[in-house]
Amino acid sequence: MYKSLILLFTILMNMTSWSYAADVEFLTPEEHFTKCYEKITDHPVDVKSALYANVLSGKTTAASACMSIFDKGMFNSGTRQLKDSQDPIARAILQNFHRFHLSWLTIPVGPSVDIGTYTLNDNDEPALYVTDALFMNRNYSYIVTAQESLQGVRSTNTPSEYMVNATSLKNRTVLIGPMKTSTQEPDILKNYYTFPGPRVDVGILKGIKTSPTRMYPLTQATRSTTPLTTDSQLETRRMEATDYDMSHHPGGGVIGSAIMMANNSESFSILDGGLLVHRRFANNFFYDFMCAKLPSLKDSDTVVQSELAHFKNSSLSFRTSTTCLACHTTLDNFAHVLRNIMTAPASNNQFQRDLQAKGVNSVDVVAVHHYEAVKPADPALPDKDKLYFRREPVGKLTYRDFNGKFINVSVKGIEQLGEQVSKQDDIYTCAAKRYYYFLTGINIPLDPIPVDAKTNKPVDKKDNFVFYHRQKIISLGKKLKAAKDTSGNPWTMRSMINEIVSSDGFRARNPATVGEDL
Repeated sequence: MYKSLILLFTILMNMTSWSYAADVEFLTPEEHFTKCYEKITDHPVDVKSALYANVLSGKTTAASACMSIFDKGMFNSGTRQLKDSQDPIARAILQNFHRFHLSWLTIPVGPSVDIGTYTLNDNDEPALYVTDALFMNRNYSYIVTAQESLQGVRSTNTPSEYMVNATSLKNRTVLIGPMKTSTQEPDILKNYYTFPGPRVDVGILKGIKTSPTRMYPLTQATRSTTPLTTDSQLETRRMEATDYDMSHHPGGGVIGSAIMMANNSESFSILDGGLLVHRRFANNFFYDFMCAKLPSLKDSDTVVQSELAHFKNSSLSFRTSTTCLACHTTLDNFAHVLRNIMTAPASNNQFQRDLQAKGVNSVDVVAVHHYEAVKPADPALPDKDKLYFRREPVGKLTYRDFNGKFINVSVKGIEQLGEQVSKQDDIYTCAAKRYYYFLTGINIPLDPIPVDAKTNKPVDKKDNFVFYHRQKIISLGKKLKAAKDTSGNPWTMRSMINEIVSSDGFRARNPATVGEDL
């Protein structure tokens, strides 16, 4: 009797599962194509087009038809621009995905960055690395290994109305100063430097290019006409140079982006290795491009306990708290690699006000300076080190990845940091997660889910939906990292989009029903 009840229960459960699986209703081919078309173009589908007719007749699949539309947005490999920049659908696809990439950024516009900066360095640069990787069909690792500064190629019908972030800069001079001391040049109108053209393009994005070299003279507050030899001289912002390249890029893709630094800079103060490090930059990079929620380290992790012992005599409260160090161990060790970069306004407020009083309608810029490392790193990492930004840029990539795996790698310099980030899984899985959400509307946390060792299924059936889609995302991320699929075929971001728009999660009339029954 007991065995019969168990058998009956098993049959009923299986029937329930079959019934539930049948409840996953999929879109018709024309609905599938329409949804995909609108997702990638942000435009309504043309139901009178030959491609739409081919989908209706079954001559082509919805996914194939959709990807043939997507390919209108791919760049010419030689020009790095749209193959047909006059095609409104090609422009729409590029705009749509670039806006999506911009949405990843926690700080898309720096709250303290003078607007003139964006006329010389493209404010979209961090997102441009992702957009370039997509439409140039590059390996995704490019976003953290590129050794170039990027700028958008744009066109507009009203170039005279120069706009940045909806602010008109028509007839406004971009300048810095004072260039000389007041005793050398008392006339303020002869005491500033005006940036020559060309400015960053404005208008509709149609391609991407390497930023041109933009040399500018250092102001009297920054340049040093004599060698800096003593510690007291090195402690200042002064540089042994007469000019500087605003487009200078140290490698590391988005990590080396001048605009990423300007927008996420902790402050305009001189970095000291304790209270003042590029902590905000580190935090936002982890979230924006790795989807990491910090702290990822555990209080009990050896590296956290080691930091606690190292800083036991520190006067900084976050260095003597295990809870704080779980976060700071990740952030500060990342930030130490960026120590040679500092930002500051290229002019002072009083100088700008004095110019305005003389009728000069101008805007200022924020300078992103890279200082030469002329001192060895101090392993003690004191609470305040006046020579911190002049020391070797050593640090660590220290965190737990989305699966809880402990990562702890020593690095020196931004280029090495980008290389190490590219070797981990997180940037690829993060991109897959963001794309999966963008295309399917399914937003899944990447946190590990308790799984039964025998069935390889969630211990709690309520986790089935999340588990199913998490596995899909992880699979996408693995192929994106390997740059090939399980059969060894080349695999890029375009391949990822194709797989997502072909998936059950995309094709389901109600995506919430996909994956609940494993």
